[in-house]
Amino acid sequence: MAGAPPPVPPAYRHLPWFYAALSVCFALWLHSGACLGGRALLLWLDGLPGRYKGLALGLSLFLAAMAPWHLYGAAQHWMDRSGNGWWKQYKLSKGRVPDRLSYSAMLPCVLRNQIGLFLPVCLFLCLPAEGGDGGGGRWGVRSKGPPPLAWELCLHMLGLYACYEVVFYCGHRAMHWPCLYKYHKAHHQTYGSVGISGQYASLLDFSLMQFAPVLLGAALLNSHVAPVWLFSILGSLNSIHSHGGYASNAHSLARLRLSTNEWMDG
Repeated sequence: MAGAPPPVPPAYRHLPWFYAALSVCFALWLHSGACLGGRALLLWLDGLPGRYKGLALGLSLFLAAMAPWHLYGAAQHWMDRSGNGWWKQYKLSKGRVPDRLSYSAMLPCVLRNQIGLFLPVCLFLCLPAEGGDGGGGRWGVRSKGPPPLAWELCLHMLGLYACYEVVFYCGHRAMHWPCLYKYHKAHHQTYGSVGISGQYASLLDFSLMQFAPVLLGAALLNSHVAPVWLFSILGSLNSIHSHGGYASNAHSLARLRLSTNEWMDG
């Protein structure tokens, strides 16, 4: 069919299996007592004084989301700039629609959102309760106790996913209301063809669409920090992948097809 994207390459076709394998590896790491194992990390967190425990817990939430996000984002940036590679033929915008904003042009806004808003919220969420030892955050996220078993991890992940879908859907619909769209418009100034464009947004948009769905779910479920780590890692990888502009994901394909529409132009 004319104009149809090329077949999905194996490296992307099997991405869900990669996420599943990553989750299994995380579960094994979580119960490992080795020096760099998850159990050892949680024991170290529990050994900290209350004030510092809340600080370390908040930083762990921030890093679990931001480290894989920036690593994958930088990798996709290198892929976009590289002259060779099998992935080039799958880049949707190549030779069709030029990128509106480059990686370097988006990065200051992205860092403002992450450091200026997301990091303080992570720290606030993990403040110890009055008179507590910091093992449980005042607003729900906790590190105290043994790491969750595999079935507990799955249940918490399902709960976090359900909360995320509801909050994200409602927030996204709200951001397209005429009175709020001006705060969402910046996100649609890109063609969804640069991985980090997923967090190129106003502060209100970033709050409703990026971290609120995850952290609100964690607080409502009084979740152990471990499933929040895993959910943040998978969500960060998916955020970059779904905004990277490659033919293997439907989100970027839809954004490209809408790129000449008034809805995208704002």
